[in-house]
Amino acid sequence: MVVTRSRAAADATTSPGGAAGATPPPSPPPPVDTACLEGVRAVASIGVSMLHAYMSWQYWLDYDTKFQLTRRSWLIKAASAGMAWVDVLFVLSTLLAAMQLLPTLEDRRTRAPSCRAVVLRYWRRRAARILPAHLVTTLLAVVALGPAEPQKEAVVQRWMHLSACPSSAWANLLFIQNWLPAACPIHLWTVAIQARGAVQFFVALPLFLCALRPRSPGFRTRLAAGLAACILGGTAWRLAAAWRAPEPLEFPIADFATDSVAQRSWAAMLHSTYLPTGARMAELAIGVALGALLTSPAALKAVQHRRAFVSAVALVLQAAYVHQLVARPLLFRQPDSQPWPASSTRLQAALLWHGSPFMAALVAATLAALLLGADPLHAAAARLLSTAVFKPLARLSFAQYLISEHARLWALLLLPTGLLPGLIRSAPLAGFAAVWLGGLAAAYACAVPLHVLVERRWAPKAV
Repeated sequence: MVVTRSRAAADATTSPGGAAGATPPPSPPPPVDTACLEGVRAVASIGVSMLHAYMSWQYWLDYDTKFQLTRRSWLIKAASAGMAWVDVLFVLSTLLAAMQLLPTLEDRRTRAPSCRAVVLRYWRRRAARILPAHLVTTLLAVVALGPAEPQKEAVVQRWMHLSACPSSAWANLLFIQNWLPAACPIHLWTVAIQARGAVQFFVALPLFLCALRPRSPGFRTRLAAGLAACILGGTAWRLAAAWRAPEPLEFPIADFATDSVAQRSWAAMLHSTYLPTGARMAELAIGVALGALLTSPAALKAVQHRRAFVSAVALVLQAAYVHQLVARPLLFRQPDSQPWPASSTRLQAALLWHGSPFMAALVAATLAALLLGADPLHAAAARLLSTAVFKPLARLSFAQYLISEHARLWALLLLPTGLLPGLIRSAPLAGFAAVWLGGLAAAYACAVPLHVLVERRWAPKAV
């Protein structure tokens, strides 16, 4: 996919039968190749599976072992930071939505489809893309959880990821699972936001854009003002939610596998600043802003002339995130140490934790640097992510994400009792690799039939 000037922009700057000597239209900016975004989507989906494997793996270890490994092993540290890939998926989804909608909505040609026609077509395509596979995986979470009393490994998997099944499966049909204590399965809360992204975001975004009169002069100014208001409002929402969150609210978190106080703190953190749609408003708006930039010829040309600045911003934000990950880890605090002061914890949750404006800016700056090839490092990463190896993984990414926790449960039901916990306790790093890669292989094995029989069957036709 290549972003160039919109057809509307071309029509607006070309006069029919232009006279000799007339001022030529401004040259279009060089195109931006977005092929690397397919690779980003594939890697992000795999990264989320790494986080879920980490959550299952740490359950079987004593506190000192998982504390030390989370501090010292870069593999385990990367897995513990897997929530960042959820931020990547949200910003990427909103970026692509804006890039799909804006050129069509701004098309001023005489026979261009109306705003109403554009919106209805977009809704139909999003529903066809999301709903069939989502409904199938919800049904599987109701009817295919295995025996009532399986081995302990499967019991732990159910407790961590499928504890609300099948009693809360009804919420998936209304896309309100991110407002419940637990979703069925728990990771489908993201579909509630994105597919309320068929009832909220993916419904609200085209309506929001149409309300700003995209074919009237000044649309981009109104859009910038509206997105700024969403970013400020979303940030204020997170601050208010963090300060209203019930005690205990603690960073760094203690052992939430066995400590009831840590479990309550983790739940309070998730339900105040991580799961609610309002907590993601600034992040969603920043993704739309990046999509708006990439579809504006003038803005894109200006940014392409400032690649060094884009590179500097991306690298500074990446360095800040890595510093925070290394120097101020949020999982598994030092044994016998105290959590941070309450105000520091709440500010961290509101402004720097996942879903925050900082994380959204980090992801958006990194995506912009990749798309622009802003420096040799990002250019090389973009070329790697654009290679053919990522294309089938990207096609399967949504199905793999949906079915991942079902597949992990089914794989555990096939293993001999005690095999995996024994491996984790005797060789923790090898045990993590087995949990992650084995679960990932099971997820892709189940994603293939889900993609072929459901996703591809109902997928909207390419245009």
